[in-house]
Amino acid sequence: MTVQEIRDRILASVAMLTEEEIPTGCQGQGLCFEIDGHPRYPRFQYNVEQGCMLPVMTDILELQPDDWSDLRVLEWLTRPHLDFGCAPCDALADLPREVLAAFKREIVPPTHG
Repeated sequence: MTVQEIRDRILASVAMLTEEEIPTGCQGQGLCFEIDGHPRYPRFQYNVEQGCMLPVMTDILELQPDDWSDLRVLEWLTRPHLDFGCAPCDALADLPREVLAAFKREIVPPTHG
């Protein structure tokens, strides 16, 4: 499988919003991916009803290591996780502290000793 095929597969598995659909005031915030020449935003990172980005997503993006691409963050957020019995993106709203703690553990470089 090529890198492009992996990217396409991950992006196809996520509900996306257009720029017009993201909450007012959230432009330029959150993960954004170009799909078919247009910016698309994973829906799970917003509370669309309340018109804001989930604060835990702000925390995750602030902690995102330099060597982690946005696609890598998306992949981590969308794959099943033992701590939650689901993907972290499905637990963002209900278990934000737990998702953030799991992300912090994930980004810690391995130590050998």
